[in-house]
Amino acid sequence: MNLSHQIFLATHKKDNSNKRYTNNLNNAQKFSLIKAVFRIPN
Repeated sequence: MNLSHQIFLATHKKDNSNKRYTNNLNNAQKFSLIKAVFRIPN
């Protein structure tokens, strides 16, 4: 979980200023996409 979370943060670093406007559903969708790309298990 730590590694995948770091990948998530690194991938979306440019979105930090907009993070408060991003809802949980969109975050979950992005994270699921990243996990699919990197094949990270739950």
